[in-house]
Amino acid sequence: MTRTVAPARTATLTVYVEESCTSCGAAREVAARVAREFPSVHVRIADLGVVPLGSVPEGVFAAPTFVLDDEVISLGTPGWEELAALLQPHQSEGEPTPMTTSRHLPDAAQPTPCLFESELFRDLGEQEMMEIERSTTMSMCKRGTVFFAPDETGEVLFILKQGRVNLYRATEEGKKLVTATLEPGSIFGEMSLAGQGMSGSFAEAAEDSTLCLMSKTDVQAVIQRYPSVALRLLEEMAKRLDDAEERLADVAYKSVPARIAATLLRLSGPDNKPVNMSHQDIADMVGTYRETATRILNEMRGDELVELQRMRIAVTDRRRLALVAAEVV
Repeated sequence: MTRTVAPARTATLTVYVEESCTSCGAAREVAARVAREFPSVHVRIADLGVVPLGSVPEGVFAAPTFVLDDEVISLGTPGWEELAALLQPHQSEGEPTPMTTSRHLPDAAQPTPCLFESELFRDLGEQEMMEIERSTTMSMCKRGTVFFAPDETGEVLFILKQGRVNLYRATEEGKKLVTATLEPGSIFGEMSLAGQGMSGSFAEAAEDSTLCLMSKTDVQAVIQRYPSVALRLLEEMAKRLDDAEERLADVAYKSVPARIAATLLRLSGPDNKPVNMSHQDIADMVGTYRETATRILNEMRGDELVELQRMRIAVTDRRRLALVAAEVV
């Protein structure tokens, strides 16, 4: 008896890029790998500057964006294992099985509770927030994913649901200076909505992160309907400016050990949680070299101020570390 094998459903993976997008090279490479390893998946590259606006799915605001059939699955270039896990159901019988890890994706039929994470919408009722939720799109980014670059034109409000995001600037030599480290509940991209852009900044996932996105049009509609959101937006922008001025003062007046101490105290927070960052991450945040940051952290460990593990820094004596942070040059 001949067994009839039903062919796997053919899926289409569309990768939206732009000609001026510096971070789209990696996206093209991932798309090429999908074409090699998943022959049953149709892969297409679409330039946002060329394709008709009406043919772009809702939720595609910037490049690169990965869309599986009609669902946005990643803003920015996803990790290979996560992408392969999503493509696995579309694999034909006889194709080699790539090594993958599983991940939980939110049920698209259920509203993602993004707004409840942010102070921006705290004056609204639950029903009002649930209505606004319908205009949001969720995206998951692996640590190290750069999902916003200065040359990208998509105007969108990001709401950080989970993880941590660094906003940074980069020199032509590739040296980074982190200007803000954002925690869950933070919003960013709001400067672009105010007509000022993100001031030449990159946005990078410092940890595996979940982001919720709203288009400029949707945010403007919310602001017009709920003026309290506009007031909270101004508060957030003022707070971000205060944080930036404080960092600038630290660079001007504090030694590198004091800047590192202040950074560790701020990141660990009042509950003194471990800081899950590399020495390079800390160096980028205080504007120094990795070797310098490593040397100072080792000295702090020798003084029993911190404990060091791979990708983990634990503050063990906040009082004495605060004395180091208060030192000025």
